[in-house]
Order: sequence, then structure tokens, then C-alpha cells
Amino acid sequence: PIKQKFFEELKKHGIPIVPNYMIKGPTPYQTDFVLFVNGHQYIIEIDEKQRKLNGRQVELDNWKIRQFSKKDIVEHLPDVIEELKRLC
Repeated sequence: PIKQKFFEELKKHGIPIVPNYMIKGPTPYQTDFVLFVNGHQYIIEIDEKQRKLNGRQVELDNWKIRQFSKKDIVEHLPDVIEELKRLC
């Protein structure tokens, strides 16, 4: 429910986010969301995958990572949206 709410809000604000994107490689990785904007690739993760991403940094060198907690989404969604808008 939190990820769905997040996705819907970003779409309302015109942020071209893609849910459940699969990054291929020696160890495929499914993200919560990705954002392709201004020649950059961003992985947007909500909360629980932080440790997994840190361990895979070598394979994800060409990706920038933004991580938000569930608390950020529930209590500070306008701030999160503004941060992502600045990337666009």
C-alpha cells in the first residue's frame, strides 16, 4: 500500500517513475522504482532493501540510488516529491 501510494502521487506530479524495474547482470536485481531523467539513472528504494543495495554497489556503478524510509513516505511525502522533482 505505501509503494502504491508513492507511485500514484509521483504520477500525479508528472514524475516519470517506473515500478518494479529489473536490472540485468550477473545477479539480476528488481528495484522498487527507477527514474530515467536528464541522462541519469536513479534507483528509488523504499526502506527494506538498503543492505542489499550496499552489497551490490559494484554492479550498480552507473546507477544513482535514492532510498526513503516508509516513515518518509507516510509523514513527509511532499518533501520526498520535491526532492525527486529537483532531479527532473
